[in-house]
Amino acid sequence: MTAPHGGDTLTALLDVRDLHTHFIARDLDNKVRTARALNGVSFSLAPGRILGLVGETGAGKSLTALSVLGLLKPPARIVGGQAFFEGRDLLALPPDELNALRGSRIGLVVQSPKTSLDPLARIGAQLVRLQRAHRPALSAAEAEARAVEILASVGIPDPQRRLRAWPHELSGGMAQRVLIAMALVNEPALLIADEPTTGLDVTVQAQILDLLRAMALARGIGAVIITHDLGVVAHYCDEAAVMFAGQVVEQGPVGPLFARPAHPYTRGLIAATPERLTLRAQRPTGSPPNLYALPEGCLYRDRCPIAEARCATPPPLVALPEGHVASCHFASTDAAA
Repeated sequence: MTAPHGGDTLTALLDVRDLHTHFIARDLDNKVRTARALNGVSFSLAPGRILGLVGETGAGKSLTALSVLGLLKPPARIVGGQAFFEGRDLLALPPDELNALRGSRIGLVVQSPKTSLDPLARIGAQLVRLQRAHRPALSAAEAEARAVEILASVGIPDPQRRLRAWPHELSGGMAQRVLIAMALVNEPALLIADEPTTGLDVTVQAQILDLLRAMALARGIGAVIITHDLGVVAHYCDEAAVMFAGQVVEQGPVGPLFARPAHPYTRGLIAATPERLTLRAQRPTGSPPNLYALPEGCLYRDRCPIAEARCATPPPLVALPEGHVASCHFASTDAAA
């Protein structure tokens, strides 16, 4: 599958094209085994838009972000594809240039905020250090003033006092706000939030997601929210990209995609959400395919309730109305209506 909803690399903020990431290692018999974890991931994001990257556990959502940002560790390896950010292919950049973009032009909010902050440094020191790493000419006093400003903007009370706090003194919700402040302090153009509300109670989850959307919109930032929760996508995102087995199988504006899902997997996911989002559709069953022995053709066909013989061949990418696309033999304007 290539470039669902693919944008012009000169106008898209982020344009990921045919990304392949494999886990390559030797087993106990010294034989090389390859798990094909990402299998042609493609999606695009325009400036000022919020994209929800959604799918079940193991779909490759977080791995996609790590691949794009150059944060993979062995045995994971990118074996193909491109990821254009502001027209530059991140996958082809030298490490020092990519490192300069992370934390400055690209902000990242990770899972588990309490374990993501440096436990041996006060909050203010971490914010100052992050700024001066990318802007060495900035004085410590200027960086501290900016730290107070960004902490206030993310809703942390008494930000001057919080500069002196240690990470263990913060609640989970407060720690997540600090991570958002760290992601935004250098005024990035792109924000990636990977399951940003994991481990938080429902009320705090809503506060954090409201904050992320408000901050992204106020600053004109393009944002990717990685989540397994379609409700989050429906309420906080402009577009959705649905992942299955390391591929984006459907992408489009949230309204058309939820109203007329074109891929059987998307229909099943929506059917499994709370009643306010349910459709009359077959819910997904079974397990993800074996990444060490992926089938030919459509990777969803063994779980698909409407699969036919033609599904043994790769599905086409079908363009639907309103910028909505799906990779399925059955996707069509009529089928999605």
